[in-house]
Amino acid sequence: MRSWGNSLDFNFIKDAIAPLVEGRKIYSIGNSMGAFNAIISTHYIPTDVCIAFVPQYSVDPSVVPWEKRWAEYTSEIKRFRFDRADEYMNSATNYFIFTGGEGADKRHAKLFPVMDNIFHCSFSGISHNVAQELKKIGVLDRVVQSCFDRKYDLPENLKYEVLSPEQIEI
Repeated sequence: MRSWGNSLDFNFIKDAIAPLVEGRKIYSIGNSMGAFNAIISTHYIPTDVCIAFVPQYSVDPSVVPWEKRWAEYTSEIKRFRFDRADEYMNSATNYFIFTGGEGADKRHAKLFPVMDNIFHCSFSGISHNVAQELKKIGVLDRVVQSCFDRKYDLPENLKYEVLSPEQIEI
């Protein structure tokens, strides 16, 4: 429905999957709007690792008035229940956020918090197609697996800036 989760009932989803996930580690992964939803879901569902490729920090016009790329869809959202991703992040989940280092994606990236449980990097020269670029050069699987393993295994030939945490050795 292209609602950035505003039309989803995360409590219903949590209750529906509870018998299936009891005692298991939960991982969430998403791209763009799906990445925003993967982050939001960690507030409702105890999640070990969340991998978010180019999530929007927000699409609420009152928060990011400069974000016009999805206006055709966001104009249909009657109420922004989830106006900022960081309000739904927690200290128990390990977040891996991969953002574009250009244009509006760079602006969104700068709004995310800096925390020890958030590994956030922004790729220079890439805008909203980070996952596609990683796949194109044959490293997407390696990057995703390294997140599941809670490592920071990024290809050395890519240019990126680490936005969180503040002190990290890669």
